Amino acid sequence: QEYDNTRLISEVFDGIRYRYVGFDNYGKATINEAMTAANIGDILVLKSGTYAGNFTLKDGVSIYGGYAETGVRDIDVNKTIIDGAIKATSIDNITEINGLTIYGGVDVSYSSERLAVRNNKIIGGTTGTWGYNCGVYAYSSNAIIDGNTIIASQMGIWIENGSSVTVTNNIVKGAS
Repeated sequence: QEYDNTRLISEVFDGIRYRYVGFDNYGKATINEAMTAANIGDILVLKSGTYAGNFTLKDGVSIYGGYAETGVRDIDVNKTIIDGAIKATSIDNITEINGLTIYGGVDVSYSSERLAVRNNKIIGGTTGTWGYNCGVYAYSSNAIIDGNTIIASQMGIWIENGSSVTVTNNIVKGAS
């Protein structure tokens, strides 16, 4: 267990460090605080609520949403909203974005198949090379994009420049 003064901020289970974000009595207050402290192999566990987006995910650090204050995970009930894009570029270690509602898209450029974007609701998008608004944008990437619902972006999933992205079980609505 890791503490900040008397406040529990992370725990290790089965060799994986779980860093808590947004919980009333433990964890860090913001994603950026937790991300700064995180190392390869860590998982950020986000309590339901709204968090500032427009951040870059660290290589090897996963982010999971959908947790209640009690620690129970249900992504349909405990909405974890990211207000702004997530940039997950140059990822070479196991990294996952899972169970979030993201207003602003996900950029997975220059990432290996060790990056997975799974079970998210992505609304709007991030700007790709050609200026299109993309729910998920992949440039020179081999990421896995699975089980997401992408709504109201010009291009639901935009893949270009030698990418070999695995795309499965996604729903795209409202894209042109």
